[in-house]
Amino acid sequence: MTTRAAIKAIKSFLPEGKLTNEQLAEEFGDWHAGQIFSKTGVAVRGVAGPDETAADLGVAAGQRLFETGACGPEEIDFLLF
Repeated sequence: MTTRAAIKAIKSFLPEGKLTNEQLAEEFGDWHAGQIFSKTGVAVRGVAGPDETAADLGVAAGQRLFETGACGPEEIDFLLF
C-alpha cells in the first residue's frame, strides 16, 4: 500500500534587495520596462545581498514556518528552492 504525503505548511522568504524593469531598462537600454514585462511577466525581482546565499533565504523561510507553530524542524522532509 502506498501512503500519500500531504503538504502541511508553506512559508517563503524573499531578499530585501529589489531590481525593477525600469532599472534593467536604464542599465541595458535596448528595451523599455513595458517590453521587459511583456516578455517575462515579471515587474520586480528579489536580489540577494552580496553576503546572502540561497541557504540564508531557506533558513529565514524555515524560521518563519516554525514561528507559526505549524511544524517543527524534525518534521521537515525537504526544502524546495
